[in-house]
Amino acid sequence: MKPDILCRTTRGNRQEWEKQRQRLFHGAYLGGSEAAAVLGLVPRRSPSQLMAEKLGRLESEDVSGITRVQLGLELESFVAGEVSKALGLKVRRRHAIFQCSEHPFMMASIDRECVGLNAGMEVKTVSSPGITKLYGESGGSTVPRAVKAQCEHYMEVMGWNWMIVAVLLLNPPELRHYILPEDSRFRERLISTESRFIDLFNKGELPEMDGLEGTGKMLHQLYPSCGTDMQTQAPEHQTMLKKARSFSAKAKCLERRGKAIENRLKLQIGDCEGIEGICTWKTRTTESVDLARLRRELPELAEQFKSRRQSRVFRWLEASAQ
Repeated sequence: MKPDILCRTTRGNRQEWEKQRQRLFHGAYLGGSEAAAVLGLVPRRSPSQLMAEKLGRLESEDVSGITRVQLGLELESFVAGEVSKALGLKVRRRHAIFQCSEHPFMMASIDRECVGLNAGMEVKTVSSPGITKLYGESGGSTVPRAVKAQCEHYMEVMGWNWMIVAVLLLNPPELRHYILPEDSRFRERLISTESRFIDLFNKGELPEMDGLEGTGKMLHQLYPSCGTDMQTQAPEHQTMLKKARSFSAKAKCLERRGKAIENRLKLQIGDCEGIEGICTWKTRTTESVDLARLRRELPELAEQFKSRRQSRVFRWLEASAQ
């Protein structure tokens, strides 16, 4: 099924494209780059954080000035051209933002469309070693789940059966490509989750809170300081306290088990540097400033470099458990 066109953009006019995309961002739409966040696959950008931005409760982070983002934009044509040439394919840009005809809340601003094929191309430039490890061998289908979510979103909007992910790894430089066939089970979960997200958006509500880093950051931004009043305790608060204490105890138990394995390995390593292909136990020298001595012996100098930072600290009250 062919997609509808939400809006057209002028060829080569990046500012116009960004303006249109920002306008749609604050509406009841989700783009491919937001699919992973909605699924909770991006620790630093949680579903609730994305919702707060879409509802205007938080300002969206401006990433246009970040070097890696600029580099990705500059290299996009090169990567798409080299990979399509290696695969014997012809690709083209589409100067428009598309809308899914079956699920109108899904929109797409694609990198490339494969000419003569029911497929598209997503281009990535990867500099992080941690993310590089998530990609499998070139020619396969193993990519980070966040990339898979983005591609499944595009396939649903555009009606494609498969996609190519063209990747330029920067450390060390290497071009790779991946072939992603459609995954119906993953897609069903994605569409269902996006649909529930948009329902909440239309109600002006945040998704259920989770433990992702982005959610914690959002809450600190929404409520940076506090007064002196305490809320009245409700029955559900005691339940939440008990669950949290139970989770904490289990986490400590698992942490001790992991530490025990680490200590057994250290005993086997002895004065060696590590075990090949398993672990290292290297000597590391660190330096730090003795703040107590600095304040005692050079109080004026210590005062000059002192800085204050305000934040909110969450603590369970032991008395509440009685």
